[in-house]
Amino acid sequence: MLATGNPQIMKLMTPAQIDSLVANLTTDHLINWQKVAEVFEPMPFDTSTAPDKPTKEWLDQLKEL
Repeated sequence: MLATGNPQIMKLMTPAQIDSLVANLTTDHLINWQKVAEVFEPMPFDTSTAPDKPTKEWLDQLKEL
């Protein structure tokens, strides 16, 4: 369930923080993208800096939720 592709971030997080993140961003064990969008809403980000086109498209879709 939890993406562990960023080892540096994972080293900084406690198990309780990970559990809280999962609990707050999922519904029925699936990522609730509306909840994710609500978290990012007050923190605008520049999708033009995405590393590739698929990532940019995904981020643009997330901003539109």
